[in-house]
Amino acid sequence: MRQDGRASMVDVAVLGAGPAGVATACALARLGYSVALLGQPRGEALEGFSQRTLVQLRNDGLHAAAAAVRVACPRGSRWGGVQSTSGTEFIVERASFDRGLHEDARRLGIAVQATHVESAQRQGDVWHVRTRNGDLRSRAVVEARGRRVRGASCVGPQLLAISQHYRSPQARPAGASVFSLHDCWCWLVQDGEESWLQVVGAPRNRGAASDLSGQIESVRSAVPEISLALQGAEPVGALRARAATARMVLPADEPGRVRVGDAAFAMDPLTGHGIYEALASAGVGVAAIHTWLGGGDWSIVQRYVNERCQDLWQKKMAAAAGFYEQASGAQTHSFWRQHAAAYATLAADWSRHDPGPVRVEMRPVLNEQRIELQRVVVMPDRPRGVWQMDSVDLAVLVDWLRTGPDAGGPRVPPKLNRPRASVARAIRWLATHGLITAGPGRADHTTFFSTSLGG
Repeated sequence: MRQDGRASMVDVAVLGAGPAGVATACALARLGYSVALLGQPRGEALEGFSQRTLVQLRNDGLHAAAAAVRVACPRGSRWGGVQSTSGTEFIVERASFDRGLHEDARRLGIAVQATHVESAQRQGDVWHVRTRNGDLRSRAVVEARGRRVRGASCVGPQLLAISQHYRSPQARPAGASVFSLHDCWCWLVQDGEESWLQVVGAPRNRGAASDLSGQIESVRSAVPEISLALQGAEPVGALRARAATARMVLPADEPGRVRVGDAAFAMDPLTGHGIYEALASAGVGVAAIHTWLGGGDWSIVQRYVNERCQDLWQKKMAAAAGFYEQASGAQTHSFWRQHAAAYATLAADWSRHDPGPVRVEMRPVLNEQRIELQRVVVMPDRPRGVWQMDSVDLAVLVDWLRTGPDAGGPRVPPKLNRPRASVARAIRWLATHGLITAGPGRADHTTFFSTSLGG
């Protein structure tokens, strides 16, 4: 960070110091950029992680954050009248997790500035960020302040999450459970003497703390498993209520600014994996900023980032529709049918199919930490195109297959520089999707005589 007499100047200002913001800031710092990380601490809460989220944290070098994860516990559910136990869930206390994230940032020389961001505006090639502690200038901005970001492009049905921390007089085994109820669903997580109960449903009487507390207590008493688990437990601290409505904001709007995590795409909590998707979006945000600051074309960056977000939104809306539809079979309240229908409509509205024939075209792709144009195979159900399969460049492979390799020719296109087994798997993938027709070649499927791909 340098001083020029007006305001501090950095390469990238990251607004928000949660998982998406810290992962983005750390990755950009490793690429050699100067980074300012601005954010405020969150309140306490227990959260559940999947195994792949823990793996992703470690892959991103966020080891202190990963170390904050407590234990793996069994995950159970009673959903739509069906009781099941499926896999495990890792429990983490959010304040400890955030401290771990900030420690990971500090190890890379990034100081977390605890301040409120008031505005971020672009003037020419420079972004001007105004905070309560002063002003900052940057070449690029990463917006990672979660659901507080306004201007959603699309919004799901309204949901409110109410949560309460409890402490029991005796320790209980760690565990997590999800229940579908009459007009809401809830998540209970326990770890020793600590428990958290979260209830998610349609907003009722906004602003009435007594009503929200009543909802929590009614669930606690109505569900036998929860009543038993919280027997003798006392509330700790104030009840918390927050918006849980799914929302999407196109991540790349102005040159040099990209949104990551919940600032771009916040899911219905029921679809899960929120922190995993936040970390995944951070990787895309890093590539977007790295490409832009390296002189890349913003229109290419914008197309890739926005189309990826739209596709993810469609998939998550379809998944949410399925969960709510499943619960509606055992619940008579209109809450379940209305939400299932709303999510199904959103999924249909954002479903993208390419109307043209299968073909090879130039499309933006993510190539390590840059976004660039590459030749991809475009199909009706894959409008963004498929660039590689098992690290094999499909367009190069198609070119080779189009020439009609014979038994005496090379068994692997030299230009691919990939193992024969990888090329064989890519060819089988093309055949499985009806893109090539197998000829009387070798048993390893590396000889084909025709393709259905246009030029």
